[in-house]
Amino acid sequence: MTQPSKKAYRLTQRLRHLSRHLGIDVVFETPASDNVSYRVVKGRPTIAVGYSPLHAFTTEQVAERVAHEIGHYLAAPPSRRRRPDYGLDDDAYDESPGFYWTDETKAVFIEGEVRRRMGLPKLRRHLTDYVSENMRVWWKQAKPAVQAFLDELFSDHLPFFQVLTPPKF
Repeated sequence: MTQPSKKAYRLTQRLRHLSRHLGIDVVFETPASDNVSYRVVKGRPTIAVGYSPLHAFTTEQVAERVAHEIGHYLAAPPSRRRRPDYGLDDDAYDESPGFYWTDETKAVFIEGEVRRRMGLPKLRRHLTDYVSENMRVWWKQAKPAVQAFLDELFSDHLPFFQVLTPPKF
């Protein structure tokens, strides 16, 4: 078995730190598909990463996908954070595509901040380049609160087992 690179090790540690302080479990499961999903397992928010030799992700790919799910988690209203798929299912998105894009755009804005703090590359094709003015205004208003929360979340002074409750953004 080969040792992970220093970069992979640092990313893994940041993921563990981030998920621990949000109270989210990150689990690897087989058999796998090539995706990452969010659900609630025994009352705990869980990000499940599919894994198999045929669909093996690099550490960076896992971190990118988990960062996106954390973006969804933080963008969701508190009432939906402990529900499978953040309280939404495919039918909700089919019935209201605008709702889907609003949710997705908020998650991508927040994901960008999470990625920056984890040392991940910026999104190449940024969804936020194509958003409405209303979403730009939302991000302009929400960004300081998101950044303050992430500053606290990534603080080295945060006690090991403390779970932070994200505000509504």
